[in-house]
Amino acid sequence: MEQAASEFDDAQRTMDDFTDIFPMSWERDFEDGDRERGAQLLTDAQIHFKNGLKHMHNALNPWKQ
Repeated sequence: MEQAASEFDDAQRTMDDFTDIFPMSWERDFEDGDRERGAQLLTDAQIHFKNGLKHMHNALNPWKQ
């Protein structure tokens, strides 16, 4: 149970990081012409989202870790 709570906390922090990056930062960089930075921010946001989903999956399925 403690592991699941820890995974939920990790998922929440990771998703908070995701929402800090997405959608405004990368979109603004694309509009300003800095496509390379915008692409990097979008990639970072995708990584945070994927990691958040992984933590959530681990919290809901602790026996599969």
